[in-house]
Amino acid sequence: MLSDVVRARSVEPQEPEAELVIEHREALIFMICEAAELEHMLMCEYLFAAFSLKERTDEGPRPLEGITVVLTGGLVDFSRDSATEAVQRLGGKVSGSVSKKTSFVVAGDAPGSKYDKALSLGVPVLDERGFQVLLDEGPDAARAIAVTSP
Repeated sequence: MLSDVVRARSVEPQEPEAELVIEHREALIFMICEAAELEHMLMCEYLFAAFSLKERTDEGPRPLEGITVVLTGGLVDFSRDSATEAVQRLGGKVSGSVSKKTSFVVAGDAPGSKYDKALSLGVPVLDERGFQVLLDEGPDAARAIAVTSP
């Protein structure tokens, strides 16, 4: 059923720019095409693109709200993208540069100048284990095990 796939925030059929929050894009395209009895996928894609779409985001807890993390060096258990996604999913932000406003620097193998700058600014530095603590237990627990000077 269409309502199982789409959660709408003010959707009017006459409003082509209505914002839809979707769970499964392909399922929605299929359902639109099935309802309209369209057989060509290109036509379905065009119909689907008529709406302004926004991917659904989890609305769970956001323990990293207000936290900015800088990633540097290689991590073993996380790719750069998966580490970024993990922080963002919990409400945090990931930055490419270290400043006094940075909450944590996560330093993997061969961290480079971002690590040095974090230490010079007194920004807490986490290794990969500390990063996992940040994700699992939150910023207070991570601060307790972070390095802030050489």
